[in-house]
Amino acid sequence: MRRSFTPLLFLLLGTAAAPASGRGEGPAALREVARVAWSFSGLTLEGPPLVAGGHVLVHGREASGRRALAVLEPESGRVLARTLFSAAAPLDPVASGERVLVRAGPGRLELLRWRSVRFVVERSFQSEHTLSHPAFDGDELYLREGDALVRHDLARREARWRTSGELVVRGAPALCGTDVFALAYDARGEARL
Repeated sequence: MRRSFTPLLFLLLGTAAAPASGRGEGPAALREVARVAWSFSGLTLEGPPLVAGGHVLVHGREASGRRALAVLEPESGRVLARTLFSAAAPLDPVASGERVLVRAGPGRLELLRWRSVRFVVERSFQSEHTLSHPAFDGDELYLREGDALVRHDLARREARWRTSGELVVRGAPALCGTDVFALAYDARGEARL
């Protein structure tokens, strides 16, 4: 059996002075220089790396086929924590500080908190409806659950609020400061934002 892997190369961007043109244009222009600082090849990556809480998070499949989420030290690429999942689909993580939300199965999200060397499940979100990719900031979580936009305060068990049946929400919500944006359709089929 041939194993495949996807290396993650951590690039550092720095600046270096460009050669002076000698035309009296003032200070020499700066240009960016990238160099490989380290690489990681423990998973077949299924999405871009995330940076949260001062760490790099990667997700993908191990050679065994199980999905994994790993926390890497940004300076060296050393694995600080790794958790395996039996999820059939990619984890599609989203992070805020030391919390990470992953898609653990159809209609199921798990909120994990990173504790020095391991992830601890803080809580799960289960629904018989489809769940969108969440928008997550601090203690607030927004997602589409079925046809409704739902806000969860992570300190509470029940949802803080959900949109009424007058609008059918589609896609995933997006956060911009204190505003939440979501695409919705009214009874006449007109799009609303």
